[in-house]
Amino acid sequence: MASSPAVQIDATSLDTAGVTLSTAPASANPRTGTAFSAAIFAAAQPIWFHPTYDGRYLMINSRVWTNAAPIGGTPGAYSTYTESTDPHWMVLDGPTGAIASPPGQYTQIPSNTDPDDRVVTGAASRAPGDLYLLNSIGAGEGALLQRFGLNPNGAIALTHEDVILNGPGGVVFDRGVQYDTPYLIVHGADSAGNVYRARKPWAKVGTNATTRSNLQTHAGIVSTQVGWEYFMGTGYVSDISELAPVTVADGTHWTTAGPMSFASYRTTDFATTVILDGTTYTGQLWSSVSGRPYIPLGDPIALGDSADGSYLGGGIQLMPELAPNPAASAMAGALAGVLYASSVRTAAGGGHILDTTWNIWPIGG
Repeated sequence: MASSPAVQIDATSLDTAGVTLSTAPASANPRTGTAFSAAIFAAAQPIWFHPTYDGRYLMINSRVWTNAAPIGGTPGAYSTYTESTDPHWMVLDGPTGAIASPPGQYTQIPSNTDPDDRVVTGAASRAPGDLYLLNSIGAGEGALLQRFGLNPNGAIALTHEDVILNGPGGVVFDRGVQYDTPYLIVHGADSAGNVYRARKPWAKVGTNATTRSNLQTHAGIVSTQVGWEYFMGTGYVSDISELAPVTVADGTHWTTAGPMSFASYRTTDFATTVILDGTTYTGQLWSSVSGRPYIPLGDPIALGDSADGSYLGGGIQLMPELAPNPAASAMAGALAGVLYASSVRTAAGGGHILDTTWNIWPIGG
């Protein structure tokens, strides 16, 4: 029986599946930007990659460019393009960059609630069967949490949705979602950027009729959380009026001016926030060991400026579902690593590039 040789991953890939090359802007390296084509999928701002049963990835995008006019001599640059911030996804084969619409779905991520003005801001996975997406509705109007089920035959279905109520003082839970079994923790912020948390068991997304349900067992009645619980400074309560901001290691309030992203490795949780200084945005990486308050890691990372249009409304996107390439220079002497990406709009060749930069945060060693 004839067989085809496996596609070799370029040695410069930061991940073991080639995703970091196929979704980077086109360059002199022919392996970069292979996911993109000017007319259909010219560029994207990815926020998550969910592993599917067949080894490909469901690529979640908060922004895409289509109908673009390439600029000769400047790879990845376009003189004109159509931009959309509607929630968007594609199935991606990492090694080749081949893309396809999700089976039975359009490229725009569906919603039963169907708000017209939603933007996908965060994601979490229980791979390969469950994908959770957090959406911001309007300009700080609210948040929508979605649960998608993936089938081994490739089918994808929207199974549940949760419209998350705003907290007191205008807290909107649309900044990011964290998987921390058995919970999903959504993060929100008030007008000053102070961060707040709410949580629910991952299996109860879309269930809000009661706060808790009771199950009769041989040992007696066991109470199971169903509705949302809210962080009140030292723990979680069902009364949203007791909601309190999260503090970090130096005792100050945790703040963010944009989306947050999350990952974990053993007993360490990682998170990112966005810092605003005037019109300039930067991203900050944080870590928390064994549930202790977060501390900042490394220097802030440039995210662009709203004055010149280089800031694209995102943050540092942690990509824990991608495995780092152990041969990457950032992994020298490290025990593990977390891949991350950030996207900005840069001027080039008389036009613009949607420039997604990939890197690895090394752990241990």
